[in-house]
Amino acid sequence: MSRSQSGTRGAREHLRLLAKQAAGCSFFVTQIVYDVNAAKNLVSDYHYECAARDLKPAPIVFTFSVCGSVKTLEFVQWLGVDVPRWIENELRTRMTRSTRPMIKPSLRRRADRVLPAVGVPFGLSVESVSIRQVEIDASIRLATRLQAELRR
Repeated sequence: MSRSQSGTRGAREHLRLLAKQAAGCSFFVTQIVYDVNAAKNLVSDYHYECAARDLKPAPIVFTFSVCGSVKTLEFVQWLGVDVPRWIENELRTRMTRSTRPMIKPSLRRRADRVLPAVGVPFGLSVESVSIRQVEIDASIRLATRLQAELRR
């Protein structure tokens, strides 16, 4: 989901998925998800549009990452990832008040609470976009937590 996911284009993103699916895409991979509500809206819109068209939804792989520095924040924003302002504000404030890095996983609740309970198959991907070891380690911890949550 791109920067425009929360805007006008975001309201039609599910239609773009359907067009890609009609062209042969068998699954989708999101950009890094920091805006959980945008992800939930996309899945819900996609699910109900598939149902209206009597189509089987393709799996969606949601990508998660951590952001532990202002430099990483600026990089993911440069990539076009929509980072909610409250996350940006909190990260910038904590980084200026402390020299200790804050690792802020994009997913703070259980995976089943984050993704809507509709019939769209999904997968999860965790990546690190930083070369900082502390952020790489935090990405590994996030992947481990998500894996444990999905097994529950």
